[in-house]
Amino acid sequence: QSGQMPNRVDFTPILLGAEASSRLASIDPSFPTGNVNFLGVPFVIPTTGNNVVWNNDGPPTGTIIKNFPVGIVGVTQVHTLLNTTFGQPGPSSYLRLEFFGAAGAYYTVALIGNVDIRDLNPHVWTNAINGTSTVNVFISALRYRMDKQTIDLPPEFAQQTLTSIRMIDTGAFNFQRAVLNGITVASIPLDPGGSFTLAAPGVLANDHDPDGDPLTARLVTPPATAA
Repeated sequence: QSGQMPNRVDFTPILLGAEASSRLASIDPSFPTGNVNFLGVPFVIPTTGNNVVWNNDGPPTGTIIKNFPVGIVGVTQVHTLLNTTFGQPGPSSYLRLEFFGAAGAYYTVALIGNVDIRDLNPHVWTNAINGTSTVNVFISALRYRMDKQTIDLPPEFAQQTLTSIRMIDTGAFNFQRAVLNGITVASIPLDPGGSFTLAAPGVLANDHDPDGDPLTARLVTPPATAA
């Protein structure tokens, strides 16, 4: 899932927003918050309010879906701070991520216990990670773990906007549920002579004037160096 980073990379932390359901300080006050950096990748973990997606407080059974808007062009990698409460070893997966591009790109990753993800509590459930695409970046005073995943996106995402990331949790209470502390996307700035693909109806798809009529755009001056 992980590969070499290119020379020019922009990192953009993605806030968990309303999908965050609990506070890290309620788990262990020694967990880091604010602007943090793990292995050269910046994350933002809010210092106030809910700042972690804690699915074990959700429905005890059934699928839990969390959506995170992105809106960044040219994303090549996604970094997550992701563990579980409890946990199930592979080969079955109970947690996956989906990635959606504005021009139709789609990618999904199934996360496997004892390979890609593990219990944040070093007890009797899942305790292993692969040490490559998933590495440990923090251990709290109470010995809780925070692990980081690196996910490479397919090449087609580099030429369009990553619109959103979806996390699909098919576990259960006291079986396995996701604990998501942060998301950061890595993007390559488009070269001046590069191309960018935007699916119809484009950037004004959700915009309207005060009367409720849809907005439209037209080309006033063509590019001077268009091919």
